[in-house]
Amino acid sequence: MNPPVIETVDLQLRSFAMSDLDRMAELFRNPGFLRFGAGAPYSREQTAAFLEKVMDWDRAGRPSQFAVIER
Repeated sequence: MNPPVIETVDLQLRSFAMSDLDRMAELFRNPGFLRFGAGAPYSREQTAAFLEKVMDWDRAGRPSQFAVIER
């Protein structure tokens, strides 16, 4: 089953991919970004584990989180 992709003129919502790791790691080590969510900053390894968990949910047919890409 292919994960859903939602597109508008300005945005694309899609499943996460390992190619998102660099940007995710940058965001997840920023305390300001995590202030309302995960709490303490994540290491790159923790971010990769989180990303893998989200991708596992997608592979199991339970998409729960989407990457938001500005167009």
